[in-house]
Amino acid sequence: MLSTPSPLQAPVAYTQRDMTVIAILLRLLEEKEMVLSNIKRMNSEAETMVKSGRNFPPVFQAEYAKLVIRLEDINKELNPSLSFMHSRSKSHETQRLSEREQWTNDIEEKSRKIISNALETQEPDPTKRPTVSPDIRTLMESYIGLMMHIKNCVDRQLSPMETRLTIDAALVACRPKMAEHRGIFGEIET
Repeated sequence: MLSTPSPLQAPVAYTQRDMTVIAILLRLLEEKEMVLSNIKRMNSEAETMVKSGRNFPPVFQAEYAKLVIRLEDINKELNPSLSFMHSRSKSHETQRLSEREQWTNDIEEKSRKIISNALETQEPDPTKRPTVSPDIRTLMESYIGLMMHIKNCVDRQLSPMETRLTIDAALVACRPKMAEHRGIFGEIET
């Protein structure tokens, strides 16, 4: 069965500005690589000159100085573009996190409804319904939520990382509050 892709899997939409910044970054990084390669070559030449006791010719010094200045300029040009891409990356991660939180909230709400419906179906008369302690009810909701999370991970074909984060978040909700039950839960987790 094919499923609808999760919003967590949605491809990143690049704007024209993103594409321009990426092109600038590629050009600058290629130029930086070339400048660093020339500096490395000149460092080897300088090492040879020092070993042989020769002085650095003025042309050599001028060329080296130009390369170092160009490297500084490239780094200055790179900073704004790298900052822009870093901020875009953070905004995409924040968006994905809020989508995962919304997904988790939806599942928790559905779990509560399932438990409420199950209790109402068992005994329509509220005065005759068995009393379920809040801890047991929360535990039942958490486990139903965990099963729904697992099903959604499979249905939505999440990446291994997204699956791990989703299941971890669901397991946190299942963690017992009472100390005597934590050992058993720890055994189940491992």
